[in-house]
Amino acid sequence: MLAERRSDLRRCIELGERAAAESRRNADRMARAHAARDDRQPNVADIRRGHGDQEPMQVGVRPGVAERTRRRRDLQRRQCVHHAGGADRDHEPVIARDDPVRQELGGGIWAGTSLTCNLEEQCCTAFDENVCASTPLRPTPSATPLARGQTYAVPWSTTTSKLRLITNMGTWTRSLSGSAGHSPCRDGNATVACPFYLGSLTASTTGSLTPSAQCSDGTTAAAIVSSVQFQLEQPAFGVAKAGSTERGFPPGALILRTTATINGETFVRRQPNSFNVKGTQSSPTLLALTLDVPLTVPCNTGTAEITARIDLGSSGATGSPPSGTITVPSQVTCGVSRALTYTQSDPNNDIVSRRWLVDGTLLASSVTSVVFTGTHTLAVRLRDARGATTTVTKVVSCL
Repeated sequence: MLAERRSDLRRCIELGERAAAESRRNADRMARAHAARDDRQPNVADIRRGHGDQEPMQVGVRPGVAERTRRRRDLQRRQCVHHAGGADRDHEPVIARDDPVRQELGGGIWAGTSLTCNLEEQCCTAFDENVCASTPLRPTPSATPLARGQTYAVPWSTTTSKLRLITNMGTWTRSLSGSAGHSPCRDGNATVACPFYLGSLTASTTGSLTPSAQCSDGTTAAAIVSSVQFQLEQPAFGVAKAGSTERGFPPGALILRTTATINGETFVRRQPNSFNVKGTQSSPTLLALTLDVPLTVPCNTGTAEITARIDLGSSGATGSPPSGTITVPSQVTCGVSRALTYTQSDPNNDIVSRRWLVDGTLLASSVTSVVFTGTHTLAVRLRDARGATTTVTKVVSCL
């Protein structure tokens, strides 16, 4: 049934276009005839009628060809949709492709349905967790958005980040570029070990290397290796050593996807780390890791073992998370409404969301004060345009 309606709609539009073309030719002939009789007479107004869709136009002023074509096609589509079943029938309505405002409000999907917020900007604030970092038109579109759970995005320094291809005949080195997204644990590791979250990791080389290796068949061969890329396939959890800058990941924690072009052929390998991976984090924005990825590659009639050693070092962060302080006193009067007050700051000046929690319960965004009846834990959660989130807590009791 749906296919038949679409076919009827196409036929209707085609017939309407032919009729409209003939109508335009007749109108042009009439206009030339009128102009020949009296060159002071204005051109015939280009008025189209149909189901009440008459657009008032200024007499004597004809719209351009493109505008007339657009109006005619829009009207013809509306008429054809009406005759083919219209929006009251359960087939797809015709959506105007040249109406960005309507698309941003979600119009055209269902008849008579649209949003009051803009999908590209304001609608991101309609959820309990603000997701404005994912909108097409972010307040800071040049800032790299963070993936879920990430607090920092750090680019790799091409000076300290290296790929080393190690064979039984030597080592060949190229610079690496890319980034990682991570989060330290909330309570820190000053006195006890705590988890470390690595949300994303990418690294790649430019140019090529030509390592040599002794093959398993006893021969020697050289290969051209290019387009080497490494990517963390899923978020990983590691350990931040107590009272130390050391970080570590146990075997199986890191699932890496390695892609390389060797002598013109592309090889892809997905594998977990089979050994402990260690690194350091001297500050939230300075991260260093060393990974060894064993690879078996074709070598003449045999194979060769290559170790891809990845030394990664960050050069800072693309942005820092917001910070804040709850200014509600530690002791307040019981039974009296108290304003929820705080201070906030952000190095990038792009805080887009503030939400309050009481004893872990998220409050509505419209709530600006509460009545204390005992001891409660207040928390304010700040989020910037990249998605970096900071949660500040404070215990408040009443007397």
